[in-house]
Amino acid sequence: MYERPPGDSEELSWHNGWPWLFHVFGQAGLGDLRLPLEYELPGSGQRVDALLLGGRPGGGVTAVVVELKQWTEVVSTTSLFTWTRGVKYTHPCRQAATYCHYLTNWVDDPELKLEVRAAAYLHDADSNVVAVLRVAVASSSVSHDVCVLGQVEVEIASSPEALAVMLGAEGLEPLPMRRCGDSWRHVIANRGGLLCRGTWRVPPLQG
Repeated sequence: MYERPPGDSEELSWHNGWPWLFHVFGQAGLGDLRLPLEYELPGSGQRVDALLLGGRPGGGVTAVVVELKQWTEVVSTTSLFTWTRGVKYTHPCRQAATYCHYLTNWVDDPELKLEVRAAAYLHDADSNVVAVLRVAVASSSVSHDVCVLGQVEVEIASSPEALAVMLGAEGLEPLPMRRCGDSWRHVIANRGGLLCRGTWRVPPLQG
């Protein structure tokens, strides 16, 4: 998949996280959209967990950066950093916002009318953890727009449309490659990772 093979911990993370990711997108009625996984940002060596791609009804392409976390607790957090399991991490909203900024500046194709949004999905976190992370970025000029949700939010969503709004993916429709400009075809074709497209089967979840 990449110039280096994934490590055991990385493969385990994919095994644990991807079924939840497919599940939430299926629940939100987004299963027909394109979904590059482990998308490598050009020239950076960084990888986006998932990049949901869809077209807007009025024209243009929307990319939703999804940062996937398997955290069950947060010891403390600021708008920049979060401490959990004895380790200091970049706050997931800040991380996703950074990827958004990178994509917005790198993809230079007016034909796309590109809009980049972001969400952080913590499928193992309870509502208290999600609330703490939200509060930390509420006044941040960089990452306050990044949606944060956990499994509780997914379960109580009143409709697929409401869940799509939580994910920042409301109103998106399948995006045939012929509607993409040359820049975005290059983005999808040459950055490694996995590309899921078509209707996904919502897998059974464990736990």
